[in-house]
Amino acid sequence: MNIKARAFNIMTRTRDACEAWERHQAKGNAYFSSLSNLVAQQVATTASGSVVRSYTSASRLDYKQSAAISEIVALLEQLKDDLVEVMNVFMDLERDAKQLVDKALRDAKPREERVIPPLSNESLIAVAAVTPERAHKYTLAFCHNYHQEIDYKMVLLDTLPQGLNSVEDINALAFRWERQPHLEPEIKDDLYELIRLYKNIKQSVEANDDFVA
Repeated sequence: MNIKARAFNIMTRTRDACEAWERHQAKGNAYFSSLSNLVAQQVATTASGSVVRSYTSASRLDYKQSAAISEIVALLEQLKDDLVEVMNVFMDLERDAKQLVDKALRDAKPREERVIPPLSNESLIAVAAVTPERAHKYTLAFCHNYHQEIDYKMVLLDTLPQGLNSVEDINALAFRWERQPHLEPEIKDDLYELIRLYKNIKQSVEANDDFVA
């Protein structure tokens, strides 16, 4: 695999890491929504008094609700490990990209300039190709942003036990979780567009070569 192919591979793995993070983010959104509903039910049960208590054991209902809440809290705690795992992937990708930049610099040799026709297949692929420097720029940005976001989320989840007192407290935590203030969507959009563009050009060129052949 040549240098640019390896750089593109790093970019696609970075995209995969972003998608893994978003899956965990979506889980967190769902967990907070469930938690809000459960606490609301618990509050309603307590306030409903004799109507509910005439049909079911209050202690048994309270136990089931508390158990369900504890289960959701445990799932949110598990998300800490899941997010750390993704963060480790970003760090590995940044390291791999840096090593690739260093290798490209070491292997670079002076050579005569070769003129590539501006509309040739080779020139089209070269324009869309990912350089090691570009791959490192993206992975460095993602590593920085996601590191800040994971620190933010860890603090947020650490406050969860104190945030179970009311639906309002949980909804406030859910809002903070959903915001992801340290991430920059435009960088991810640029990454996705770069990958899409390169794949489309490469497929088009290869299809044209097959047609000519």
